[in-house]
Amino acid sequence: MNAFGHIVNTLSSDAFKDNDFTPVCKYEYATFCKEYVFEKLKGVSFGVAFQKRFGVRDRVLSMFRDQADAMAHINYCGYVK
Repeated sequence: MNAFGHIVNTLSSDAFKDNDFTPVCKYEYATFCKEYVFEKLKGVSFGVAFQKRFGVRDRVLSMFRDQADAMAHINYCGYVK
């Protein structure tokens, strides 16, 4: 594999999903969703608030401005079990 291929693989694995993350339980996630109202008033997006609360490294999650899109991504990646 050449250097460019290595860079692409590294960035793609880092950018999409945090593989080292231990999923949170549904109860903790439901509590976070209720408490997110206060973060939303501060102008923090749902994805960024989730990252800060649970320590997730996911560049894509921080890009979502729509809460429904961020929630769908969280479920797709398996961050909630």
